[in-house]
Amino acid sequence: MKQNLKITYETFGESHAYLLEGNLKQINHFFNSIYNWGGTNGKLHDMGNGKAFYFYAHPDDVMKALTRIAIHSLTNKI
Repeated sequence: MKQNLKITYETFGESHAYLLEGNLKQINHFFNSIYNWGGTNGKLHDMGNGKAFYFYAHPDDVMKALTRIAIHSLTNKI
């Protein structure tokens, strides 16, 4: 059974606080992808239980990073 990564956000001033829930490998993979494609320059913070983490980022930057990730993934499959 594959566990899905749950992503939620809360507005925090001009930025959003993104909450990632799931297994650590999925969380690290998602956060590193967002970080590497310029979606955030912040750190990943543990909520204390090792299954929920959060980071702060501007929503436009996260959307640009997600778009770049999707385009890169599609071009790799061609």
